Amino acid sequence: LANKNGHQVVKLQDGMMPRCALAMSFFSILTALLHLDIVQKEMAENIESAIKDTYQNLKKSSKRYQELTNNEAIKLALLLNGKKTVLYSGKVMAPVAIRWAGQLHENSKAHAFFNVIPEMNHNEINSWDFKENNSDFRIILIKDISENPRVLKRIRAFSDLLKDKANVYGFSSDGDYLLSRIFEMIYFGDWVSYFLALMRGVDPTPIPTITKLKELMASE
Repeated sequence: LANKNGHQVVKLQDGMMPRCALAMSFFSILTALLHLDIVQKEMAENIESAIKDTYQNLKKSSKRYQELTNNEAIKLALLLNGKKTVLYSGKVMAPVAIRWAGQLHENSKAHAFFNVIPEMNHNEINSWDFKENNSDFRIILIKDISENPRVLKRIRAFSDLLKDKANVYGFSSDGDYLLSRIFEMIYFGDWVSYFLALMRGVDPTPIPTITKLKELMASE
């Protein structure tokens, strides 16, 4: 339809699982928007700088996570192995936490749950009151310097409250651009889910239960 009406078309590589094509689809759309002249020049230049910074950082991270020694992704996967992961974040990093949960589900075939701060401070926080119920869980706090200061204070307070009741681990990324920090944390989570899959003895690629569900739905 676009070709018929003389519009430019950006073709994406096919045959990839959606979870493997996040960067390709996201940056293709973002780049296309930049070329539509709907973004102010100063903002467009800032976004282009952020894209370049993200690319360079991920190249460095790729080399780092392929090393088997002193690998933070392997260390975290070891902590999560055999446990249920609960992810909390503020609004800014919520997409990252959701991505982590999804990757743990699909790649590692492991339990993972997500909620956002401050909402969980009004209800779910009470579920951590009893230390004896918490040994099967690992709590991951994902934060960013761009979060509202009140939210960051809540994250710190929540971590302090739980330090004697549960296993809590905090993660954030450094960098000048929010885009770069977001994708750095996404990439870290992807590698964690990959190594956890290997530790659990499962193939991270197939999703047999989802495939079976689709077959059952199609047979109705």
